[in-house]
Amino acid sequence: VHTIQWSADGKRLATACEDGVVCVWDAAGKLVSKTRIEAVEHPIVSFTPDLSRIAVVRSKDSLSRRPAERNGGQTVVYSLPDGKEIGRFNARTEPIRDYPFRASIFAVELSPDGTRLAVGGSVEAVGGRHGEPGGIATIWDVERAQIIRRSTKFSTTVISLAWTQDSDVLVIGTAGSGTELAEAGEIHAWHKNNWLPSDGKSARVFHSDFLDPLTVGKPGYADLVGVRDLRVVGDQLTALIQNAVAEIVRKWDLMTGKSESARTTEINWRSKLQIELSSGGTLVAAYKRDTTHLYNAATLKRITTIKLTSPIQSVGFDPQDTKVAIGAETGMVQIHAVMEGGQDKSS
Repeated sequence: VHTIQWSADGKRLATACEDGVVCVWDAAGKLVSKTRIEAVEHPIVSFTPDLSRIAVVRSKDSLSRRPAERNGGQTVVYSLPDGKEIGRFNARTEPIRDYPFRASIFAVELSPDGTRLAVGGSVEAVGGRHGEPGGIATIWDVERAQIIRRSTKFSTTVISLAWTQDSDVLVIGTAGSGTELAEAGEIHAWHKNNWLPSDGKSARVFHSDFLDPLTVGKPGYADLVGVRDLRVVGDQLTALIQNAVAEIVRKWDLMTGKSESARTTEINWRSKLQIELSSGGTLVAAYKRDTTHLYNAATLKRITTIKLTSPIQSVGFDPQDTKVAIGAETGMVQIHAVMEGGQDKSS
């Protein structure tokens, strides 16, 4: 089970697997619908909050002769539960060029209303003095299969995306660079009033300047620096940012750009944990092998530890952050209630 997402009302959850099977379940674990779409190895997936649409990234080797795959991959949007293909959206529309890198997709996010698709990743060209790939973000009109806005002006790879609930603002996070010429990750906010014309500029930019270049400036750690996850609840943006020594949670007010003080976890990147923010941005999940640790995002104190009997592949929180669903390599999903004092139960 590679992806788990709850519905906006918390009454259902959806799971997506490599074999192309997409299931919707009720909170008691009863199967509501089962849909088969095209199988994708290690899929990057996004659902709409009502679980009526799913976006899946297809990305093949750059030697493929199919133009859509040579241009950095393709995102396919399906309706659920009928599995009808709504459209295919290429990461790049122009032919691949003789540049040093392969363009790739790292993040995809359907807007809450399902009418727009955001895709983020890397381009073939160097993005800055750090010598690593630059980033790209695109907003598509799903129904018309037209680009609303695209920018290739990001200095580093786009690795995280989040929409506001009204689908009016897209928040974009970049990876930053941990090379000798270190560069901090950035958070960009694109408002619908600034989508057109596509001038490569953002409505507002928050620089993660608390990422000390002296700390992250170690060769070979480029994928361990930057904005790994984003959540928007109301006007509050929560970002999970990783540097070379720890995980940092920071919050902003999207309307004013005012930032709260950063919180740093005891989680060390050397442990190679998978780390995600909860739906409401109040919890942090860190998982590896068969164990998941849950942390309070405000204090970054550990709440509880949950162990399964097989390797964990995904986690998903309900909208109220009161339940967490954990997907295992075996295809099993367990739902645990997150209780005060670290108590939990599974079903």
